Amino acid sequence: TQLAKTSIWVGHSLANSETNRAYLKRFIGWGKAMPHRYARTLTDTGFLMSNQTRRSSTRSTFYFDDCAGWAELLLEGNKQFDTLLDGDFYLPNRLHKYKVLILASSASLAETQAQRLQDWVHQGGTAIVTRNTSLYDAEGKELSQFCLGKAMNLRYEKYIPTPSQIKGEIGGEDVSFNARGGMTEVSLIDASKSKILAKSTSGMPAIIESPYGNGRFIYVAANIGAGNWETRFASNQKYTTEEDPGAAATVQTLYRYAHHTPAPAILDLPKNVVGLVYQEQDGAQKGTVYIQPLNATGKNVKVGDRTNGAREVTFPEIKEPLHITLRIEPQGAAEASSPMHGTVQLPALQKQDGLVKLTIPPGALQDYLQIKIPAAALENQTSPPVPIAP
Repeated sequence: TQLAKTSIWVGHSLANSETNRAYLKRFIGWGKAMPHRYARTLTDTGFLMSNQTRRSSTRSTFYFDDCAGWAELLLEGNKQFDTLLDGDFYLPNRLHKYKVLILASSASLAETQAQRLQDWVHQGGTAIVTRNTSLYDAEGKELSQFCLGKAMNLRYEKYIPTPSQIKGEIGGEDVSFNARGGMTEVSLIDASKSKILAKSTSGMPAIIESPYGNGRFIYVAANIGAGNWETRFASNQKYTTEEDPGAAATVQTLYRYAHHTPAPAILDLPKNVVGLVYQEQDGAQKGTVYIQPLNATGKNVKVGDRTNGAREVTFPEIKEPLHITLRIEPQGAAEASSPMHGTVQLPALQKQDGLVKLTIPPGALQDYLQIKIPAAALENQTSPPVPIAP
């Protein structure tokens, strides 16, 4: 995430002129930057990046396409999440912070990992799992059935690689998208225990909700992510990404539907404005919240373009307000500043129904803005330290 932010902040400028070198120097040397050591995403959602699965197959269609697409669509929709690793599903008490977990094509799971996930769901969590998740063991050996199959109330039938059109209704919102990467054919073990939220035009279940204990699994058979992540744009390589707005809307809808209560940070921002929210978990600023909106509306690459180096990108004026809702206990006023434009005036925080609302007026965001809000530290935001083997 930090690398992605840096590429947005400074990647638009080549260090080939005095003006650009001064810009980069001012940005890198900015004294008000968020202290990173104790900063963690303000979220109750975890997203598994599975190295086990990545090593199980060299084919991008096995894991990377779907996982990368999900991650990109979540980030573009300003849905906050923590990145989890395979070990977080082995070790005890690593999932207590989360109300929602997302496993996008996390095919390779050990029995211990699958059991920890099942226990977490049984205790009240919501797990969004897609396609081949748990169809392989930790070493990449294909199983005859999902390891999570009984808990999800699903049987694996086969994988259909051809594209499918998906339609349905999730939480009162219509969804429709093209599963360009195909979909997994599944059947219900007990049809009375699950709800089909979306189907392919041929009638196959595409999104299925199944209760498990006090929680639920939401299984997405369709490959939403494929084709919806920006390909590596190397020198003289053609840009080919054509994002499906329907897929983007479906991912945002699933994120909202998975939350029984509002997420700790909800960002309603104009298109192509990307926002990240952190809270300091320790240190001198413990509890302080940092909000960092980035103006990416000047993106000027289109399908078919080739590049022979970095591009100069402008920052068009943001003419719409930015609306931010936080579930925090503020202990002071919000302050906004930028390494390029100094202090920015903000309206007072508004409190309503246990939530804090902040509106950033039009024109306040130019390229990058950092908003700082003193606040009380939230419970369950800090993961316990990883135990050291004797």
